[in-house]
Amino acid sequence: MSAPAGNVGPGENVLASFVANYIVDGRPVEGRLYLTDQGLVFKPSHVGGRVALSAGWPDIASADVEPSGPGSPRRRLRITTVSGQVGLFVVWRPAKAASAIEAARLGLPMR
Repeated sequence: MSAPAGNVGPGENVLASFVANYIVDGRPVEGRLYLTDQGLVFKPSHVGGRVALSAGWPDIASADVEPSGPGSPRRRLRITTVSGQVGLFVVWRPAKAASAIEAARLGLPMR
C-alpha cells in the first residue's frame, strides 16, 4: 500500500491507514493515522497542519482501546509511548486498529 507523497518518511512502507481524529486538549484534529513498517505517523487533514504524532516502533509501548466513559461516549484507540505519553484517536473499529498496531509493533503478521 502506498501513501500520498509527504505523508510518511522516505523509505517507509505503509502497512495500513486509518481515518482518525486525534484528541488534543479534549478537541478532535481530523486526519489520517498511518501504520508503517517503521512506526506510526498521524497527519492532519488541513494543509500546513503539524504532525500530531510520529513515533518509531521502539518508542511505542502499547496500543489498546480506552473504554467509553462519562467524558467520552466513544471507545478510542490509545497509543502509549515508552516515556508514558498517551495519544487518543477516534477511529472506526478501535480494537481492530489496536490489534494491527500491536502486531506490527511486535513484528507479527497482521490479520
